[in-house]
Amino acid sequence: MATRQCFVISVLLVVLSPPGIQCWIPIILRGRPTGGMVGPPQPNGPRISSVPVELWFDFQILDHFNAIDQRRWSQRYFVNGEVYQPGGPIFLMLSGEAEADPAWLQYGAWIEYAKTHHAFLILLEHRFYGKSQPLGWV
Repeated sequence: MATRQCFVISVLLVVLSPPGIQCWIPIILRGRPTGGMVGPPQPNGPRISSVPVELWFDFQILDHFNAIDQRRWSQRYFVNGEVYQPGGPIFLMLSGEAEADPAWLQYGAWIEYAKTHHAFLILLEHRFYGKSQPLGWV
């Protein structure tokens, strides 16, 4: 009985709510928001001014567990060497479960670390996210 009352109240709230009220509901794919759990970095704080360069690996193996399968695919990555000095480290960031956003190579906490250590920055896009689609858009 209580479940039915909750359902009826929920339906009435949706139907009778004023049309001018907007609410944002994230699109969920396999239990996670499609844009990832962490949004792009905010443009306040440490910053690098140069725009990252977009590049592609063209030799990634599609199936590492099948020696007969010789298919390859292209994986997207971005680089930024503005603060790099010879002998400095390379910082690699994996974009995780979202499209790689080159803003990560301009803003964020790791930019302060890159400036301190004169690091070369690489942002690698995870396969099946963003434009790195080994099997096309499935």
